[in-house]
Amino acid sequence: MTRISTDVSSGRLLKEICYALRLPEEITDFYGNKRTIIDAFPYNPESKTSPTTAKNWAKRTNFVWNPETRFYDQLDPHEPIIVRRANNPFELTILHLDVRAECGRAYKVVDDENRRFDLREDQIMDVIKHVGIQPGGKIPGTFVCGSYNQRSGWCWSMVICTNK
Repeated sequence: MTRISTDVSSGRLLKEICYALRLPEEITDFYGNKRTIIDAFPYNPESKTSPTTAKNWAKRTNFVWNPETRFYDQLDPHEPIIVRRANNPFELTILHLDVRAECGRAYKVVDDENRRFDLREDQIMDVIKHVGIQPGGKIPGTFVCGSYNQRSGWCWSMVICTNK
């Protein structure tokens, strides 16, 4: 297996990865297909802070505006489901582009178990450069998870792999 993403040049690949999962949700993807997906927030199980951060992101769902308090109220909060697995290569398919506040964008991708993740634009550029994207959004490479050092601290990333 050849690592071809540059994201973890100052980091390492993880032996195991954990996901904090939201409850299943039905969506319509970019291609018009209805799918049941599970939002997944990956984290390094060896980290002291990442598990808490991932669990907090997984809990942030089902908000409705409350005009009396002028804040969002959370409906039906739940504890996230935690999955721990070996960091074996897995495949991804692009579902759609999520446009966020302050012009932020993330590509929403799904694995073979319908877990939905974010890929940043720099990661998509690595995909285009090294393996391309097939019709229907299938990425013909595999991914593993790594962690790398940024000025703000250690971050996780998906790393593209090939079998060359």
